[in-house]
Amino acid sequence: MQRISIATVVFVLIALVITAPAWAQGQMPDLKQVSGQPLPAADRVSVGFPGVVRRGLVLTAPHFVTKAGPGTPVVKELLAKWTGFDLAGALSKRLGLDVRVANDAD
Repeated sequence: MQRISIATVVFVLIALVITAPAWAQGQMPDLKQVSGQPLPAADRVSVGFPGVVRRGLVLTAPHFVTKAGPGTPVVKELLAKWTGFDLAGALSKRLGLDVRVANDAD
């Protein structure tokens, strides 16, 4: 029996420390170079996000809407920027790939 490979699966794990206000305003880092070298060829991207996400839209981002992290006052401007933010769309536009975003614990 001959085995024929019809697909190659490549996983690249990249952890980013993000500046919440900058991302919600569309000021993302150059994700294609974030690892210090070009990312391998891919046909899609999966992202884990620490908040409630539905169909790529951020519904809540509790760690990114407060003055200095959990337990501190909510900053209304940050709450407005993150609520409904199309994270999948922004990443897809930036990377030129299909992007799926889900809660990082899912």
